[in-house]
Amino acid sequence: MTADVRLRGDPVKLGFSSLAAIDRPLSDLVRALGRLGYDGVEIRGKDRKHADPAMSKAERREVRQVVADAGIEAAAVTSYMRLGEESADKAAARACLAAYFQLANDLGSPLVRVFGGAVPKGQERRDVERRMADLLMGVADEARMAGVRICLETHDAFTRGADVARVLAMADHPAVTALWDVNNQFETGEPCQEALERLWPRIGYLHVKDSFPLPGGRRQLCFLGAGDVPIAETLAALKARNFGGYVVIEWEKAWHPELAEAEVAAAQHILKLREYLAR
Repeated sequence: MTADVRLRGDPVKLGFSSLAAIDRPLSDLVRALGRLGYDGVEIRGKDRKHADPAMSKAERREVRQVVADAGIEAAAVTSYMRLGEESADKAAARACLAAYFQLANDLGSPLVRVFGGAVPKGQERRDVERRMADLLMGVADEARMAGVRICLETHDAFTRGADVARVLAMADHPAVTALWDVNNQFETGEPCQEALERLWPRIGYLHVKDSFPLPGGRRQLCFLGAGDVPIAETLAALKARNFGGYVVIEWEKAWHPELAEAEVAAAQHILKLREYLAR
């Protein structure tokens, strides 16, 4: 399954994550994104930083209006659920997911991000993956009725495309998809083309960021095109398959305060993305 969206004549939509500006009003960021030509914003959905399931109906309407006034849309809402750990308490996990489905619906977003998280100590990975898949299948119809899709990110113990693909194979439902964070997955050593083959056609959307290696095995985040993550090649491969979902820039200034401000990064990244997509 791929998103069936086409705006501004582009084969994909371009978004930017509010993670880059979590200590600032969302209105500041979305106005800048609208001016720069972005289609949407990925909204952080935790700790009342831009959105949260604890928000009142009035607060949700305000967030939705702020985004609409900027001329863009809510591309996705990021939950911080870690299914590998939280699926052990199925009732609590289902309730939490349902709350995010409602939040996304209220904000006008069609996508909800989840993590796989860790494989709990003393548990077999295959058992954890089965439990995750059972949870996802148990809420998939509810997600579809809310008009959203669940996107399991390549992250934590599920960073390779192969890891997420195994769960998706067991959770075979159109409302259950992957969030392919290309940088995260690339850092595992799994070739991006292999990840694409494994995740296609169930890619809900992408996270894009660039980085380059440092001594000691660490990596430094950087502007798009200054690193060695094969973003251009990945976008070309998706374009060849007529991918029509969101490509979201995840500028992790929240975790790396030394990075440039959100508006600076947003301006650089959209120019580079357009260059890549025009090839």
